[in-house]
Amino acid sequence: MLKRLSMVLLTLIVALIGVLLAANTKTGETISFEEPILFWIGIGVVIILFLPSLILSIFNNNGARIAFAMCQGFIALLFLGLIPSWFLGFNGGAGASIIGIVGTVVSACSIAVTFFDGKNNGNKGVVS
Repeated sequence: MLKRLSMVLLTLIVALIGVLLAANTKTGETISFEEPILFWIGIGVVIILFLPSLILSIFNNNGARIAFAMCQGFIALLFLGLIPSWFLGFNGGAGASIIGIVGTVVSACSIAVTFFDGKNNGNKGVVS
């Protein structure tokens, strides 16, 4: 449980850094520090996106693990969408691509921890 919770919190921190980076490099109709209400709405949307994963990371049964992995897979796909921004030439795209790569790796590690952590729980104290 603690491993999954820490991984989802790490992914949330990466996403919040991405929002801060997007607000720092204002180009056109994006989020910015000049409009604080829209900035806080963006932060709130990111936190609401992560609420199901945060709640599911607490539970330890198989159904919750599968739902948690599906939520983390969705988040990983969202981070994958950031990676091409550098190659497509968007302003501030290098930072967004780095955030996308780091977020995808952390989300993939979170899914791996979810599946591999459950395999060892039943074998504690049993010598094979």
